[in-house]
Amino acid sequence: ALWPRGVRGTPLAAVVCTDGEIDHTLGLMLLREHTMKIPVYAPADVISLLTDQWPLFRALSAYAGADARSLPDGAPIALADVAGQPLGISCTALGVARRPPRYARGAPAGTFDVGLRLADERTGGTLSYIPTAAAVDAVVERLAAGADLLLFDGTFWSDGELRSAGVDAVTAREMGHVPVGGAGGSLGALPRLGAKRTVLVHINNTNPILCRGSAERAQVEAAGIEVGDDGMAFEL
Repeated sequence: ALWPRGVRGTPLAAVVCTDGEIDHTLGLMLLREHTMKIPVYAPADVISLLTDQWPLFRALSAYAGADARSLPDGAPIALADVAGQPLGISCTALGVARRPPRYARGAPAGTFDVGLRLADERTGGTLSYIPTAAAVDAVVERLAAGADLLLFDGTFWSDGELRSAGVDAVTAREMGHVPVGGAGGSLGALPRLGAKRTVLVHINNTNPILCRGSAERAQVEAAGIEVGDDGMAFEL
């Protein structure tokens, strides 16, 4: 290669966090192996969580650290690398569920989950990424309208899915996830958002849409929506 990376080099130029959930942010611990502060973009309230209640940034400060950068609500920003060089990607974040993680239930009201609208400044391609959504509302419509690709919250098929599986008593909506199926589910609303391609992501292992040949998966596919799978790649 013309520009070989060092022994602990990384192809990562920056990281964007949509929330501060433990299972969504544990991967940041891998930044301890790096030799420079990788930029980590997140809502200001999430940065606060990752500094105090779930002190990942404090732990990383003993190593290379992380460069925490705040994502403004509703205003597009140009993502940049560790040296401040633009990455050619514009990012707009909007709050989609204002529920703090379970470990921070006492936190004051704030923006703890955002959806993203990413635009490639070279190709003009647009991606809407919404892994957590309490409803298909005006905010989701703003993020998804006309996007080349929408990756949307497919966590649960039904509101009482975890209860039915004997896993937990909490419902999908109590966790901040609109279920895919049933009355008020996302399946009926997603095709109307105007995204050119929609893929369900963040799918829990209790969700029957993971089973090829299931009635639930057939409903999703009949609506022109795809079920996300490991290894999928998209070019915008």
